[in-house]
Amino acid sequence: MNFIKVFKVFSLYFNTVKDLKFIQIIYLIKYKFLGFSKIKYYKTNIERRVTHYNFFFLNNNNSNFDYKKRKFNSLNKIIFLKRNWKSRYNQDKLIIYNLHYFDFLKSYKHSEYKLNIIIDWINNNEEILAHDPYVTSIRIINWVKYLLYQKKNNVLVDKNLYSQGMHLINNLELHLNGNHYFTNGKALIFLGIYFNQLNNTFLIKGCNIIEYCVKNHFSKKGMHLERSPMYHAIVLEDLIDIFQVLNFSNINFKNKNNFLKFIKLKIYKIYYSYLLLLHPDNKISFFNDSTFGISSHYEYLKNYFEIIFKKKKILKFTSKKISFVNLDGFLIFYNESFYLIINACNDYLNFQKGHMHSSLFSFELSCNKKRVLVNSGISTYENNKLRNFQRSAIANNTFTLNNLNFTDVWKSFRVARSAKIIKSSIINKRNEFKVRLSHNGYKKYNILHLREFIIKKNCIKIIDTVSNKVSGQSYNSNYHLSPFLKLKNEKENIKLDKNINISTSGHKIFNSYWFDSFNSKLKNKSFILSMKKNEKINQINIEW
Repeated sequence: MNFIKVFKVFSLYFNTVKDLKFIQIIYLIKYKFLGFSKIKYYKTNIERRVTHYNFFFLNNNNSNFDYKKRKFNSLNKIIFLKRNWKSRYNQDKLIIYNLHYFDFLKSYKHSEYKLNIIIDWINNNEEILAHDPYVTSIRIINWVKYLLYQKKNNVLVDKNLYSQGMHLINNLELHLNGNHYFTNGKALIFLGIYFNQLNNTFLIKGCNIIEYCVKNHFSKKGMHLERSPMYHAIVLEDLIDIFQVLNFSNINFKNKNNFLKFIKLKIYKIYYSYLLLLHPDNKISFFNDSTFGISSHYEYLKNYFEIIFKKKKILKFTSKKISFVNLDGFLIFYNESFYLIINACNDYLNFQKGHMHSSLFSFELSCNKKRVLVNSGISTYENNKLRNFQRSAIANNTFTLNNLNFTDVWKSFRVARSAKIIKSSIINKRNEFKVRLSHNGYKKYNILHLREFIIKKNCIKIIDTVSNKVSGQSYNSNYHLSPFLKLKNEKENIKLDKNINISTSGHKIFNSYWFDSFNSKLKNKSFILSMKKNEKINQINIEW
């Protein structure tokens, strides 16, 4: 028995690290045993490169930090701070991170206090988490955005900012490589814009990181390969920021024009991909780690893109004919009355799957510009039961055997063995589509799952079948309804609002939650279809 347990643990860790790059493993070992190096403070005067640039950055009207009361409102929770910038009570790690991001500097409010807040932090902060490289990166970016608008520099602030930059460059997140490493690169570029270094160390290193990430973290069509619409939106805004500060500054470096051209062409593709990931309500779809309130809203990003690039690009839901786009595995179908997006992604960022869920063949659907079927979303990054549930297959609109995950997600950000698509086909006949998808996630149980979508102008049929059945096992199709629809439940029908009807082969409906943002949830309804004793099929039909 002990041998079996040891083997299972070994297998779990082996499958988790086997796709990592060699340099990731080296830095994982380094940071695991040595930790990040401590920040060192530089006392020499650092020359500021500029006094003022006329940059345009996305701001907001919300200020989530009451400096006088030392009250911080973040991720739907309120914390009160001690003098040393530590919370008076134990809090989620992510909330502490958000405090030390200094995102509140982007608010239009309380401008008279902003410099005082920064100086207060420099003099009094004792929170160790504040110096994690990712937190440091975002804080650097926000400080520089704010300081670029200040005509007079503050020597204390500049010295501390430079020290943070040196701390970051000595603790780059090469062990993670994904969006964290990308953000490290962005922060270094912003430091390079702000400080006048003779050899442009910050700037050149930052550009090299961003070039690497853009080449390796995105598909040719511009899809971010961590497969999270939320992070896709975040890195889109990051790249527009980077393009702007480099393009509109007078700073020259080797291959600057080629670098800007490369970034610009990629941004166009990423922006178009972003539009395809939005429901008709102009909000992101919930796949993998995605929820509201973290990335900027569509209207902000749309305006930002149009201001910087003088281009307009929108996705129109005005045709009766069904449009289809294969966005590197996200299968997207839409017309004037519906929007359907299916997760058929085989290619992830194999060396960084931390934000991945067990969600293959899950989908989301809007009808008449209203969300109908939704994945459950996320509300926490803590390593707990709720996090495990939100990453699980049963939290998504997909099929499960005995409620087991077909992709081994574990802890908060770990993925071991992941299911792979073994069969896929898309047939279009007279603007009616038939999608057939099969994965090997339950192969060790000698079961193959096939999901079919039959897509018509005002009707979608979803059919789940299995290759064989074993008595005593449960074979369930899981579905989650939007909390914003009125529902009438009947034996083999679910009526939503006035004109949406879901007919089933027999279902069970129950109370559940839709996790719309961090530390938030809305009551909704979910339902499951369980395969009957002598059948190998579950089927629903959605009409509107």
